[in-house]
Amino acid sequence: MKRRFLAAIITTLASLSAAIWIAWASSPDPTHNVASFEANPITRGVAAPNEAITLAQTRDKEGAVLTLLVESYDGEQVVGVDLRDLGAPASENPFVALGIVPDEVLTTVVPSQIARTTVKVDDLLPTAPRGSRHIGIGTNFPEHAQEARSSSVFNF
Repeated sequence: MKRRFLAAIITTLASLSAAIWIAWASSPDPTHNVASFEANPITRGVAAPNEAITLAQTRDKEGAVLTLLVESYDGEQVVGVDLRDLGAPASENPFVALGIVPDEVLTTVVPSQIARTTVKVDDLLPTAPRGSRHIGIGTNFPEHAQEARSSSVFNF
């Protein structure tokens, strides 16, 4: 009785191991997911408001999170409008502001009488939401591929 039970366990484990190996061996190899790149190098800049909404966050003098509607970026600093000046409440969550400020305000050129804020890139907060886990895409453009010494796209 014990021998049959032990034989059944061994057979089950062997079958399970074989199934896992077959699934692994027949799955697509992620290293063959070749990255495709643009014909021209990517240039730094900010899209026009009617093309994309660009946000950045920093802290104001009191330490509160400030969300900016970015209008320009020169590699060292961004210039933008504090979303509170467009009617948004103070919030660490930029989506709260986006939900309150009308799209037609976000996607048009903001009048010049509204103050602009200039922030050094080093003073910007991380672009990912605060949390302990994030998903990223590697080598989604040539500079990442060179940095990672990879010719394929990968998630991490």
